[in-house]
Amino acid sequence: MLGYTPVRKAIASPQLEPDLQTWLKSKGIEHRHIHTKTELRRLLHLLSPVREQVKDKENMDRLTKMLDKPLRGLSHEELFEVFSVF
Repeated sequence: MLGYTPVRKAIASPQLEPDLQTWLKSKGIEHRHIHTKTELRRLLHLLSPVREQVKDKENMDRLTKMLDKPLRGLSHEELFEVFSVF
């Protein structure tokens, strides 16, 4: 049996921005590099109203699909496509 764990990661801002970090902390996101599924969902929820202002909309959409899609039962090609997001 093959086991795998998806690596999900997002960076809220490429540079340190104290005002953004303070705002994110008030919304429950503690770090600039986000790894947990809960924080990723929270970040996507916060960014959805301002989607047009997001620099990397394509990867935001891929991350949304990756969080919503169950990984068990995928073919090798589908699994490779999901993991190639990063």
